[in-house]
Amino acid sequence: MRIDASRVDLSLEGRSIMAVIGPNGAGKSTFMKGLCGPRPATGRVLLMMPTSADRTA
Repeated sequence: MRIDASRVDLSLEGRSIMAVIGPNGAGKSTFMKGLCGPRPATGRVLLMMPTSADRTA
């Protein structure tokens, strides 16, 4: 299921508390990440691959 949230308007007054509740796997974290917008990709991936010298030892 996809929902078009391009026209959603969410306003919170100062000192407001908002809760997103639902069962595990319902998409609560994904929803909150979507509200925050895209984040730049940072970091790196290091792959430890055995070399031919490692295989002969």
